[in-house]
Amino acid sequence: MDRMMPLMFLVLTCHAITAQSIPGYVKGELIASEDFSHNLDHWLVEGKVRAKIDNGQLFFESYDPEIDNPKGNIWWKQDFKDPYIIEFEYRSVSDHGLTMVFWNAFGLNGQDIFSWERTGKYEEYVSSNLTAYHCTFHRFGTGVSNFRKAPGFHLVSSEKDPVVATDRTIHKMVIASTGKRQRIFVDGLLVHDLTDKGSPCISNKSWQHELPCKGTGPAPQHGAFGIRMTQKQQARFDNIKVYELKKVDEK
Repeated sequence: MDRMMPLMFLVLTCHAITAQSIPGYVKGELIASEDFSHNLDHWLVEGKVRAKIDNGQLFFESYDPEIDNPKGNIWWKQDFKDPYIIEFEYRSVSDHGLTMVFWNAFGLNGQDIFSWERTGKYEEYVSSNLTAYHCTFHRFGTGVSNFRKAPGFHLVSSEKDPVVATDRTIHKMVIASTGKRQRIFVDGLLVHDLTDKGSPCISNKSWQHELPCKGTGPAPQHGAFGIRMTQKQQARFDNIKVYELKKVDEK
């Protein structure tokens, strides 16, 4: 289940471009930034996790002393509309766990995700009333980075994990959301590159979604950015910045 071929409703490409050269776009104005120098007033924590500012960074961990696999999210309380690019620094400080990021997350009926409460259970993010993209990295045990689309737990891309389990260095992560095309970079290297056609899913794997499949729906092109931790993962995040992307031919 951890490694599957990309579903056929997406077109996947793997060109070796860098985060600084999104074809057809140039980086525009800074939309929002977070350097964690003050407080977490602009963030929402939910589930079995803990978040705090430590030495000017976000220290985020999957935490509950009474269970083996605590899970939860932290969300930046903003709605970003593509085309945009989001950059952040990531460093793991644990020997176990799983890190996941969400973007373009909003309610199926168009509402923002802060209009209802969640408990941190994974089902609330993949088989409920939320649509989004999410991607795993620095996961212990499998060595793969999985890119999925909700609702429905649709696996849309699966590649070698760009951050190996023993890595404790700082990594520059970049997500470029340009309409139906989504690209993920780590340290300037393209890891995932896909174009979401939004056409119905044709997979018959019952674990992926409730059957009968109702299709993945339109490609989400706006919404919130969030981070998810499981399996007692601990990590530090810093210098999160969101820039608008402008088409090259725009004046």
